[in-house]
Amino acid sequence: MGKSPVKGFPGCSLVMARGGLVKNRRGFSLLELLIVVAIILIIATIAIPSLLRSRQSANETAAVATLKMVNTAEVTYSSAAGSTYGSLPELIAAGLMDTTVRSFVVDSTAGPSLTSARFVERGLSVCSRFQTDSNQGGQLMNKNNRGFSLLELLIVVAIILIIATIAIPSLLRSRQAANESAAVAQVRTITTAEVTYLSSSGGSYGDVSQLVSAGLLDSGFNGTKGGYNYSVTTSGTDYTVFASPASTNNGRYGYYSTPDGVVRYSTVTTLAPTSRSGNPVQ
Repeated sequence: MGKSPVKGFPGCSLVMARGGLVKNRRGFSLLELLIVVAIILIIATIAIPSLLRSRQSANETAAVATLKMVNTAEVTYSSAAGSTYGSLPELIAAGLMDTTVRSFVVDSTAGPSLTSARFVERGLSVCSRFQTDSNQGGQLMNKNNRGFSLLELLIVVAIILIIATIAIPSLLRSRQAANESAAVAQVRTITTAEVTYLSSSGGSYGDVSQLVSAGLLDSGFNGTKGGYNYSVTTSGTDYTVFASPASTNNGRYGYYSTPDGVVRYSTVTTLAPTSRSGNPVQ
């Protein structure tokens, strides 16, 4: 291997190797490509479990809220049926439970019990390996690897930013969906609590603080719960339950319910899906 001067450019030379020219590298090396792939896989490894945990959290929160609603419904049913508990169909027939509740089994002889739900979180492992082999016959290898060029670093940073741009909104939407599902369940819990409060207060409904004082709601409803603020306005034999997101990052939609027990989207158009303001939640 030797160097030969370049005509017209004093001080410049080209490396000669066995009768050929060693050209300047114009693309990524295998090592650099593997590093970029590894970065992408690492980010995916971090993002996917977060999305899974967010979905699990939504299911678990909804399950807890529904279980509380079942227990409150059983108290109401027991006071009206002579100290006997009812099965799920009986609670639904009595108007104490929503017909959409399908994940619970109520044994009227053993008391209400929640069917088991197992959430399996699967982690991802990333293993990247590379090997550099020298070819037989004394093939030329460029060993002057002194680091990444500015262009290569900018490309890697751009890839990371692109992935973050895709992942962060997905995480935000997943968190919003979890809070919204929990809010709908909590509104139903408050509605059931109002039925119980009505039978014990002499025919009047109560606001959130009164329901908490009566032991029908936990104290978390007095503040922000799961990213939502809850309130109840009463007027004689009528009431309205409101659930509003504490911020746009916590939830997109607001909800309300009246004595008919139907949960609807907020009448504020900015807190409801397009053309769904005031419509029942499906």
